[in-house]
Amino acid sequence: MARTACRTKNSWPRLTRPHASTSRSVGTSNMRRHNQKYWQLRPYVGLGAGAHSFDGLRRWANETAPEEYQVKLAGGGSPLSEIRRLSPEDQIEEFFFLGLRQHVGVDLRVASERWGRTRVGRWEPTISGLVREGWIERRAERIRIPERAYLVSNEIFQQFLV
Repeated sequence: MARTACRTKNSWPRLTRPHASTSRSVGTSNMRRHNQKYWQLRPYVGLGAGAHSFDGLRRWANETAPEEYQVKLAGGGSPLSEIRRLSPEDQIEEFFFLGLRQHVGVDLRVASERWGRTRVGRWEPTISGLVREGWIERRAERIRIPERAYLVSNEIFQQFLV
């Protein structure tokens, strides 16, 4: 199915606007800096009911119901509903998953500097196979999903999940 979708891409309307991510087409003037922290796996803080945050090692979420959020705060408690600590493997998976959703892709040098060449190198067979099949492009130390494969990007992302 994925191959057919990519081969017949010319029958789909051509996407002409710049892409911040494969999931959403945006004009360059509309690109949001606050979203860039999320896409680049950098720390961010979310405020309010249902907000999510990330400190580089942990992700957490506030209560989603505004009433419950307010009750917890008014009582001096924490409004957090969940906290998840990311292992190095989780972080690498998210780095690939989020990076490949960006038009610019993933910088493998950054990944190697952050988690070590050995840990990142375990993805080399996956990367080589996807390049050989035409699902991703590699230029020096950067990989990205070509526009012709956007329709099957979720299948590509799954290759980087353990």
